[in-house]
Order: sequence, then C-alpha cells, then structure tokens
Amino acid sequence: MSPCRAFAISLAFLLAAQAHAVPIQLNETDFANATASLSVTTEDFEGFSTGLYASPFTFSNGQMSSVSPLITASSTFCDTGQCLLDSTAQGTEEARVFSGFAADTDYWATDLRFVSPADLFDVVVTGNSGVLNLNGVSLVTMANLGFVGFYDPLGLLSISFTNLGTQGGLGNYSFDNIQTASEVPEPATILLLGAGLMGLSALRRRRISK
Repeated sequence: MSPCRAFAISLAFLLAAQAHAVPIQLNETDFANATASLSVTTEDFEGFSTGLYASPFTFSNGQMSSVSPLITASSTFCDTGQCLLDSTAQGTEEARVFSGFAADTDYWATDLRFVSPADLFDVVVTGNSGVLNLNGVSLVTMANLGFVGFYDPLGLLSISFTNLGTQGGLGNYSFDNIQTASEVPEPATILLLGAGLMGLSALRRRRISK
C-alpha cells in the first residue's frame, strides 16, 4: 500500500471516529480530572453589579438568554457572594439557554443552586458532534452536589435548562461558577491530520498528472 493511501485511510478512520462522538455529561471529579492540564475560565459573577440585565446577558465565557436575567447576592439563591438567575415569577417554564462560547470550547460546567427536588427539567446540550437530550430529569439527582458538567470533543454550542413546571416545585433556580475550557489536540492527532491532508494532496496531484 502506498504511503499516500495509508495516510488517507488513517485520516478517514480518525474523522469517522470523531463524527460518531456525542456530547456527554461529566460529574465533578471527571470534569476536574479532564481539565486539570487545561486553561479553565470561571465566571463567578462577583464583578457585576446586582440587578436586572437585558437578555442575552453576556459574561466572560458565554451568555445566558432568558426572560429577565438577574445578578443577585441573595443568600437564598447563592451559597456565597453573587450568582445568576432569572427574576421572573416562580414556576416559570421559560428556557435558560447558555451559548456564545469561544469557538473551541469543549468543556462547560456550572454549580446549580436552589433547585427544588419536586421540579423536573429538560436539559438539551448541543455540540458540533450532535445533541444530548435529557428529558424530564431531576436536577437534584442529575447534579452531583449541585454540579453539572458537559463535554463535546468537537466543541459545545449551547446548553439549555427548562423547568417543566409539572411537579409543583418552587420553579426558580440559579447558576454560579460557570467553567469553560478548550481541549488542546494531542501532538499525534495533529501530526496524523497534517500527514493525512498532505497525503491526500499528493495523491490528487499524482492523479491529475497522469
């Protein structure tokens, strides 16, 4: 087998493996281990004035679209300091959508606060590799000590939380310490991609010259 053909086949296998990836949920330990060697950006909302903001509300590593974003220092919603929620009436069923990430963001996580055990949610994680739908889940059960994290090897695009409002819970909930990180491709992967592209280019030139 020629080197060009070998490179082409290797590249095809690599791209096929990535194409079948999907966003996955990570617990706090797995997220910490996966991002230990990466540069993690954390938004704790301490740099904002408390009060209402227009939607979408933009912060250091993304934005939240909702009815009426609110930064509060209320100890009811925030463990310490300030956090982000929506000021609309309790029981609202409007989605809170996080997006606007850097183009290469592979990891996203948040601390969830003041979530009622009685409320069920739809959580939709959209990435370049596909969509993860978590329907009718309890965030209390889903979140490990209030932590929810996600990963997409091809990059995350948005994460939405919608309170279904079917269980008679309190409805409102808040977000704090939103973390994002970008995965640096392994040198071997970069070399394989580069070699594969070079091989395909050489193969194409050879066919044209014949």
